[in-house]
Amino acid sequence: MANVPVQSDTDLSFNQIGPLTYQALLYELHDSGSDPSGPASNVVPNWFGVAIPNPNNFNLSSDVYVILYFHPTPLQAGYNDGDYPAKDGASGGTDWKELYAYVDRLGGQMAGAIQAGAPANRLVIFPFLTEAQYTLPTSEWFNIIHDILQDINNNVVNGICTRPKKIIAATISDGSVYLNKFLTDASGDPNNSAIIEVWDFDSDVSSPQVLATPQGQFLRAYWQGGVPQNTASATYIHLPGMPTAHTWDSFPRGAQLPNEVPPLPPLPSNSNPKSTPDTDPSVNLFHHYIRDTMFLDAVFNVETDNPNP
Repeated sequence: MANVPVQSDTDLSFNQIGPLTYQALLYELHDSGSDPSGPASNVVPNWFGVAIPNPNNFNLSSDVYVILYFHPTPLQAGYNDGDYPAKDGASGGTDWKELYAYVDRLGGQMAGAIQAGAPANRLVIFPFLTEAQYTLPTSEWFNIIHDILQDINNNVVNGICTRPKKIIAATISDGSVYLNKFLTDASGDPNNSAIIEVWDFDSDVSSPQVLATPQGQFLRAYWQGGVPQNTASATYIHLPGMPTAHTWDSFPRGAQLPNEVPPLPPLPSNSNPKSTPDTDPSVNLFHHYIRDTMFLDAVFNVETDNPNP
């Protein structure tokens, strides 16, 4: 894990920790009155992964934070929208069930944040999204979150529904195309006041560039590109890559790294547009590093810089 809090343009320090305690769940949407063993609702998303760190000692002394995390557009990782209803890779593309690995990755980072001193009062909800824009009405997302929390209350963390809820909308890379729709649609919804922060993990390098737009919410952004000046409504953390800086010198590499499932498509080097991490060590891996470590820092720093929690 990265030592927290993380500051712009500083050398990061990474330590191995464990064990990491979290529970991972998967929810599937079914139409009202339909057979629960039958097909899922014909909407996107109809699968939601959930990770709950420290479920046996979840902190119910204050607010509960729900982090809604939007993954990158899936076609770049080989997912075919035609395989989405069955959640397989029948067309020869990536098996959609592999996307669940994000839940495992995010759950581990949240548990790491708790070991670093964050309260155990955060959980993450991870929708499975197609390349095409989502079709589940944004107003219904709040009902889905409510239903998921009701089930968690009944089966995992008794009492979680007795606490006030705050929502954080987060994204990595060009997942901002979903996040921006969600925030735009939610801006006119009665539940919008529950959204307190937006987290942006490197949307600056998305191609084409689609920056996360916070719609008036507080923004915490981790960018490897140039960052604007921090303000009362936004905190930007600059995480430059080598050789311009030694930010990631101590990041574990090689055999120490777990296999990425699903892998985030590599960013090619400037000299070789077809390069990959396996063929060209100069390939830009820092997008991966930001994804795999900075969620921990954001979880640790919930509302730290937010002047109006």
